[in-house]
Amino acid sequence: MGRIRRVSAAVYVWVALVAPLAWAQDGAQADVREVKAYRLTLPKVASYYAATKSLRKVAAADPKACTAVEPAEGEDEKTFSGRAKEIEASYPKVIPLLKAEGLTVREFLVLTLVQMQAGMAVYAKSQGMKELPPEVNPENVAFMEQHKKELDVMQAELKKTPDPCEESEQDNDSGDEQ
Repeated sequence: MGRIRRVSAAVYVWVALVAPLAWAQDGAQADVREVKAYRLTLPKVASYYAATKSLRKVAAADPKACTAVEPAEGEDEKTFSGRAKEIEASYPKVIPLLKAEGLTVREFLVLTLVQMQAGMAVYAKSQGMKELPPEVNPENVAFMEQHKKELDVMQAELKKTPDPCEESEQDNDSGDEQ
């Protein structure tokens, strides 16, 4: 269990500290500032979960959707705007799905990272972290803590719609033993 905590803490440090520094070096300082400035709200998070559920349904019917929204190798450092344009061009079906939930492709990407960053900070705090990294918005961390029950309900509802883009453990293990 201690190893899992150390690995989780290392991942958190990378997402909270190293990734924003890498983006900053690649000219995406505006994205780093945007992630910190973004304020989570229940309506926005609910829109995110509803949009994710819709996207999963589309991907179940059309596997090309999975490859369209996953960054190609070496593209992790692109800006939100650059990545959004690529997704919109390669799979335009996502635009009306997100728009129906009041989101743009770009905001969906931002919301994904903001929630992941705040969620990892909540976890790190539960493991003894005393001070948040400067890139992390403390209001979003407080939001995640204060709305844990509502977020857990949304997450449980989302889990009812399988993610066809996520490789199962069985898929990952199938080729390893041969």
